[in-house]
Amino acid sequence: MSSTTKIKIGTSEISLDHFQHEPQKYAHAVLLAKNTVGHANCLCNKDCPRLVIARRAGRYYVAGWPNEGHLHHPGCDFFKNESGGSGLDSYSQEALQKRGDGSFSIRLNQPLSLELGAPTRPPSGARTKVDSKSTSRRSSTLLGLLHYLWEESNLNRWFPGWRRDWYLARNHLLATTSKGEIAGRSMSEAMYVVPKFSTNAAQEIKRSWDTWSVPLLRSAMGATPAKLKNSKSITRIHTGMILGRIKAVERTDRGYIIKLKDHAYPIYAKHALIEKLEKRFGRFTAHIEQNQGECIVLALLMPHEKGYFSLIDAGIMYTSAALIPIESNHELKVADALRLADRHFSKPLLYDSSDEVFPDFVLYDTARSKTIMEIYGMVGNQAYDNRKKEKQEVYRKAEADLWVWDLTKSKDMPPLPPVR
Repeated sequence: MSSTTKIKIGTSEISLDHFQHEPQKYAHAVLLAKNTVGHANCLCNKDCPRLVIARRAGRYYVAGWPNEGHLHHPGCDFFKNESGGSGLDSYSQEALQKRGDGSFSIRLNQPLSLELGAPTRPPSGARTKVDSKSTSRRSSTLLGLLHYLWEESNLNRWFPGWRRDWYLARNHLLATTSKGEIAGRSMSEAMYVVPKFSTNAAQEIKRSWDTWSVPLLRSAMGATPAKLKNSKSITRIHTGMILGRIKAVERTDRGYIIKLKDHAYPIYAKHALIEKLEKRFGRFTAHIEQNQGECIVLALLMPHEKGYFSLIDAGIMYTSAALIPIESNHELKVADALRLADRHFSKPLLYDSSDEVFPDFVLYDTARSKTIMEIYGMVGNQAYDNRKKEKQEVYRKAEADLWVWDLTKSKDMPPLPPVR
């Protein structure tokens, strides 16, 4: 992400990157700010927008002030477009509650604990509850949660001069999860975001993994067949989520072994579950083999008494190497071209919405300040053709500038719109 954002905490002016890397060094400044003005400030412009100071699991974070993201400079890490333009608006307050202090609570359509003998929920490919009087969803799938974390962390955006790798992206994701709650648990406790591995940090990474995984594995210790047979009470097993980049998916006679980048511990999955996930998210196993960008996974895991985790369900999202979300190889080509040209753009995210109209990309540095970018490629599919006409009508009414790559007419990507 950007390495230029500076913040003010108390009387100290520091770079955001330094604060995220070693927040403990600034503990005195944080306490001073919390006990005086009650917030930090961003130095991205002369107005110095407010920042929330949050503390989770003994670690301090700063985050954008609720509903004030648009007050930041467009190149700031805390900038956010005003409401609208993504599938987030399809969630009811029951699914997502945002609080005044910057924290939030999200309702997942999956339990984070299981009582043995009780029926389990369907995988997140199933329909979520929808309000009968509207299209508002009352809960989020794992993909919806993944999209929320990405958008809230500004990872679906790019601005000239930014750089981004997994290390920087993870810092932003941790800042976001530090504000969240899910199923009555802090998101930092419920979710493990895989760190970038380095030899120097190996012991710290191992401690972090043990801190997260051991309590879950202990909850599974009483779930052996022999213990369940002799037990008169229900055994509750706590599940957890892991967020990382898929490195490989290996098929075996008994199922699949999922390996994540920078993570030493495999995840085991049944054949039928991987087949269901590929029907929903596309052949991600082939995508990984082709080494085209990244394959991000938010996986819900079941602990086992023998010390390993198996997959319950997952949300899967494809991205470019710079972690911009994409939905096709042609979108990958456009995202890479925009980034290499150092343009200001965003990728609208669908969440769990299937009815709303969103462009493939939005470009913000053109003559009209906003250009819709669309890629049309499918031929002979009536549903696709109807959707295409619906999109075109929405854009016509909005009087938006439109850039189109119509693959039915040319396989070569058109020139990007000029910078204003």
